[in-house]
Amino acid sequence: MFKCFVMICSLLNPKNCMQLEDIRDIHKTEESCVERAIEIATQVPYYYPNYRAMKYRCKKLAKGQLT
Repeated sequence: MFKCFVMICSLLNPKNCMQLEDIRDIHKTEESCVERAIEIATQVPYYYPNYRAMKYRCKKLAKGQLT
């Protein structure tokens, strides 16, 4: 199981960054997690106009771990 995180940074101040966490689902495969990260990244300019996605991370969860 994988949890998706995307780091976004301000275009005006590149040191001003935030981490977004996917709350929609926990992914069974790393591939589906990466697909979700790309989906989130494409939506960033709509929800955060002055930010852009910079990095993503698919964190492998231990058995029984939800976050």
